[in-house]
Amino acid sequence: MEALLRDTILDGTLAAGDMLPTEEELTRRHGVSRTVVRQAMRSLETQGLIQRIAGKGTFVRDSKADPFSSWSINSTEDLASYGRNTKLTILERLEVPAPPDVAEALELAPGTLVSEIRSVRSSKAGPFAYQRNYALLDIGRKVAAQKQIKSMLLAIQQYGNVKPLHMLQAISAVGAAEDVARILELEVGAPVLQFEWQLISVEGTRITFSRTRYRSDRYRHVTKLLPGGG
Repeated sequence: MEALLRDTILDGTLAAGDMLPTEEELTRRHGVSRTVVRQAMRSLETQGLIQRIAGKGTFVRDSKADPFSSWSINSTEDLASYGRNTKLTILERLEVPAPPDVAEALELAPGTLVSEIRSVRSSKAGPFAYQRNYALLDIGRKVAAQKQIKSMLLAIQQYGNVKPLHMLQAISAVGAAEDVARILELEVGAPVLQFEWQLISVEGTRITFSRTRYRSDRYRHVTKLLPGGG
């Protein structure tokens, strides 16, 4: 199924901007299960060949355009450039009891009140990242009081007066939950990249825990590895 749809797109039978048949139509036309169709569509979306727009349908991407925004983030200078070339929109500023995983990450007692800032980052292609950032309450309040924020990490350092020692980051692939799918214009369950990171201060304090989901067809994370001496 995936190969058939890919060939149809690559040979020009379906041109850029054309809408693909619905899952129901593809299931009936090709005599396959809806699960097979969904797997094929998700794979094509990850490859950047199609774009699913919630409430409208699935469309063929322009093959001449680069579907990705690539970012090499290896320093605070890279983060500053990332902030200048994309738009961060704050959706909610909350104070909530720390969920169990957040409490563990920040080494807090379960239910301790923390600051939560929810935001979406967009490029010219549209929204590509949905972030939920949790921080120690006093630092989070200082950040949340700012009218404009271009980078959560830089804002925590600047307004929270935090000197970072290092960051811990974990990357995984997950299915988009309902809120993520709505904000990133995806279908529920569509594959997204999940980045989880913690900021540790020079005093050894765990300052913030952040979980960001990225649309894999609009974002590519690039890391520069330098040769070591080991």
